[in-house]
Amino acid sequence: KEGGEAYQTYLEGFKEAHPHYAIQRVSVSEKALEDQYSTQSNTFKDKHTSLEAQYQQKKLSIDQKGKELGLPENIEDSTIKNDVQQKQIEAESRIEARQERMQDTSLQKKVDTAREENVVLGNAKQIGSSVQYSVSGTQKKERKK
Repeated sequence: KEGGEAYQTYLEGFKEAHPHYAIQRVSVSEKALEDQYSTQSNTFKDKHTSLEAQYQQKKLSIDQKGKELGLPENIEDSTIKNDVQQKQIEAESRIEARQERMQDTSLQKKVDTAREENVVLGNAKQIGSSVQYSVSGTQKKERKK
């Protein structure tokens, strides 16, 4: 490798200071590198299956578990889909009924509020009548004097 005089001086100093790093020889052919690469590549590919292969393995495993549990293979043709749809319809109708009851309770709250207002109004009328009666009784007493 060419690097100039400074590089050569550094390299010689390094080799003297660290003899264990000395290169004995380099003899690698291009064919040997290609063979080594393909061997390592194939080993890696064998150990790490592709995503498609993983998907197929998992799908087979799930299908096998379904068969063991007695589930149908094609869910489109089964009653499971119909059962799920029926349960969904039932759940939606329960939700609608709850919403109606919630609206009814808001009406009930209005009725209760109106009743309370009537009670308060009735009490106010009674108090007003009592005050008028007291005032008129006081006026009668004053006239008699």
